[in-house]
Amino acid sequence: MGELKGILKMEGTFDGLSFYKLKNKIVVRKAGGFQGDKIKTAANYVRVRENSSEFAENARAGKYFRQSIISYLKLMRQTTLHSRVVSLFQELMKLDTVNPRGQRLMAQGLQDAQAAALLQAFEFDGTTPFSQHFPFEAVVDWNQGTLTVADFTLKALKKPKAATHLTLQFIVSGLDFVAQDTFTVTKSEVLSLDLTDTAVNGPLVLTSTVPTATTTLGLLFVQYSQKVNAKEYVLKSCGLKIVGVR
Repeated sequence: MGELKGILKMEGTFDGLSFYKLKNKIVVRKAGGFQGDKIKTAANYVRVRENSSEFAENARAGKYFRQSIISYLKLMRQTTLHSRVVSLFQELMKLDTVNPRGQRLMAQGLQDAQAAALLQAFEFDGTTPFSQHFPFEAVVDWNQGTLTVADFTLKALKKPKAATHLTLQFIVSGLDFVAQDTFTVTKSEVLSLDLTDTAVNGPLVLTSTVPTATTTLGLLFVQYSQKVNAKEYVLKSCGLKIVGVR
C-alpha cells in the first residue's frame, strides 16, 4: 500500500489501482477482491461457493421463521436477534447429514433428533434468559393442544417491582421449511394472573388448536403489566421461549 503525495486528490478505482482516504490521507493499492467468474468456476473458490449457497438458505429460512412470530418479536425489541437466529440456523443446517456441504437444507437438518434441543435452548433475548421472567417448566401435549405449567407458584417469580399482573399466551407456529412461503399461527386465549392474589398457584393450562405442518413449534409468551385504576399498563419486561417442537 502506497501513499499518494502531491496535489492530486482522487478516490475510486483507476486502471487496476484503488485510491481511498485513510486517516485524512489518500492511499493507493492494487485493486483486489473476489472476481465473479473465478468464484463461480475456480476450484480454489469451492468453499466460497459452498458457504455462499448455505448462507442464502440460512438467511431465507431465518427470515421465514421470524416473520411467523414477528408481532411478538417487535414487543421484545431485540437488536441482536437477527444475528443470533443466523447462528442457531447454522447449527441446525449442520445437522443435515444427507446432502453434501454447500447443498445442506434447513428442512433436512430439522429432521435430526438434536434439532428440538437446539431450538428449545435458544434465547430470543440476548441479555436476559427466559427463566428470569418465568422460571418454570412448560410441557406441550401435541395431541391435546395444551401447554401445562404444573409447578407454578407466585413465590418463585422474579417480577418487576411495579408489576401487578402477568399474562401468558401459548403460540403454535406451523411451518414448511421446504417451500418457506406460508405459515399458520394459532394462539390460546391470553391468561392474566393477578400477582397480588397469593392463592394463584399451578397447574396452569393453556389450550390452542394445532395446525397441520411439517414443522410445528410451540412457544410461550409472558409479559408483565401494572394495573392502575382498572387500567393495565404493559411493562417492558416480557419473554418468549420455544417450549415444544414436533
